[in-house]
Amino acid sequence: MKSALLYKWLKWFGVAGFCFLISSTLHTQTHSGTGGRASLEQFIKNLSQQDGLRGAGIGISVKYADNGMLITEYNSKQALATASVMKLVTTATAWLALGETFRFITQLQYDGEVVNGVLHGNLYIRGGGDPTLGSDKFNETQLEKLLPAIVHVIQQKGIKTIKGDIIADDALFETSMSPATWNWGDLGNYYGAGASALSIFDNLYYIYFNSGNQPGDTTHLVKIEPEIPGLELVNEVISGKKGSGDNAYVFGSEYTYLRYVRGTIPAGENNFSIKGSIPDPPFYAAWLLKKYLLEQGIEILGKPTTTRLLKMQRQPVLELSERKELGEIKSPSLMSIIQQTNIYSNNLYAEHLHKALGVKFYGKGSNYNGNEAIKQFWIKRGLNADGFIIADGSGLSRSNAVSADNLTSLLIQLPKEIGFEKFYQTLPVAGKSGTMRNIGKGTVLENNLRAKSGSMNLIRAYAGYVKNPKGREIAFAILFNNFTCEPKEIKEIIETLMIRIAGIE
Repeated sequence: MKSALLYKWLKWFGVAGFCFLISSTLHTQTHSGTGGRASLEQFIKNLSQQDGLRGAGIGISVKYADNGMLITEYNSKQALATASVMKLVTTATAWLALGETFRFITQLQYDGEVVNGVLHGNLYIRGGGDPTLGSDKFNETQLEKLLPAIVHVIQQKGIKTIKGDIIADDALFETSMSPATWNWGDLGNYYGAGASALSIFDNLYYIYFNSGNQPGDTTHLVKIEPEIPGLELVNEVISGKKGSGDNAYVFGSEYTYLRYVRGTIPAGENNFSIKGSIPDPPFYAAWLLKKYLLEQGIEILGKPTTTRLLKMQRQPVLELSERKELGEIKSPSLMSIIQQTNIYSNNLYAEHLHKALGVKFYGKGSNYNGNEAIKQFWIKRGLNADGFIIADGSGLSRSNAVSADNLTSLLIQLPKEIGFEKFYQTLPVAGKSGTMRNIGKGTVLENNLRAKSGSMNLIRAYAGYVKNPKGREIAFAILFNNFTCEPKEIKEIIETLMIRIAGIE
C-alpha cells in the first residue's frame, strides 16, 4: 500500500522534483564535508540510478594532487563534453608552451617612402593575435590610450599625408574566425565572437533598446556603440516580463553585415543593452584608425582595407620583408590574459590563446593547428589520446570530449611545474570569484575550492582542486552530459558531490 502511494506521489511530484528532493537532502547531510571515502563512493554509485540522471553521461575522477593516487572514479575514461572546462586545458597549455614572459605583438608598418611629410605608400597595422587590443579590461590597451600612441608614432616619423591605404594585416591567423563546429546561433553574439589575428575592442559592440511597458510590446532600437560601418540590424526583439533579463540574441555570421536580433528584453526599460560580435574586426580596426588619423589632421587619400579583402580582390599584398617598421604595441602579460580567461570564462581570449599555440607549433593560427598543438602537447605528457578530443579552445563547441581521468592527470601535472602558484591563482574560487562565486557558499568549499566550471544546455562540468580537512590537495573532475534535471537541481547534486570530495582524508 505504501509503495503504491509512494509511486502515485512521485508521479504527481515529477521526475525533476524527485531529483531535487534527493539532491537537497544529500546536500544538507554533507554540508559540513563529513562522510568519508565509502560514503563518497556510494553517493557516486547511486547517481546514475536517480531520476533525471538515468540517461546521463557521467564521468568522475578524484585523485590526490601530490602523488596522483586514485581516490575514486566513475566512468573516468569516457570522453564527455566539457563546455568551458576546455579553457583549463587551453590556458594550462598556453602557460607552459608560450611561457610567462610571452606577449602578443601588434606591429605598425609602412611601404614606400616618406618624402617631405608625405608617405608614398600604405600604412599597415599587422595583427599578432592580441585579444586585448582596444579592450577596456586592461589599462594599457584601452582605445583612449592606444589610438593617441599610434598617432604619436606616425607623427614622429614626420608623416602628415598618407597617399596609400590603411591596411589591416590579419594573415597570421586563418580567415575563419570561428570553428566550424560552433552553433550558428552563437556567432552573432559577443560570446560567439571568433578569433582574428587583428581583433579589437573585444570584437564586440553594444545594441541599446527601449522596451514597451507590457510583455509583447515592440521594442525600439536606440543606438549602436561603437559605430560599425555597414552594419544593418533587423529588430525583432519584443518586450518580456519585467525583470526577465536579457533573452535577446543576434543572428549573423562572420564578415556579413546583415544581422537579425530576436528574443526578449524586460518591459519598462530604457537603454537596455545587449552585445553582438563585430562582423570583420580587422576591417573595423583599419576603418577606426583612418577615422582617428583624419580627426588628428593627418590626410589619408586611400581607403581602409584588409589583407583578406585585397586577396579576394586579387590585389597584391607586399611581403613582410618589403615593409618598414614604425613601432609595435605589446599586449598585457600572458598570466593576466589567462586570468581573464579563467575567472570570467572569456571565450574570445581562449580562442586567441588556442590559435597562438597553432602559431607556436605549426607557424599558423588555425583551429586545426591549435587542436593538434594542445593534443600532442599533453599526449607527450601521458594523457590518453582516446579520451582527448579537442574541437576548439573555449569549449563553445559541443564536439569537445575529454575524459575525467585526463583532466585529473593534467591537474596533477601542473603543480610540478615552476611557477604553478601563479596559474593556480587564475582559477575561480568557490563562493568568491568569477564563475564559481555562487558555488559552495557557506560550506567547506567556500574560499577553499578552485576550479574551472563549464555550463551549456544539458552540460555541467567542473575540474580543479580542493583541500581536505588536513589541508591535503585533491584534484577532481566532474562531467555531466544530457541530464534531465533542472539546472538548479544539477547544481545541487554537483555541489553535494564536491562537498563529499572535500571531506576525504
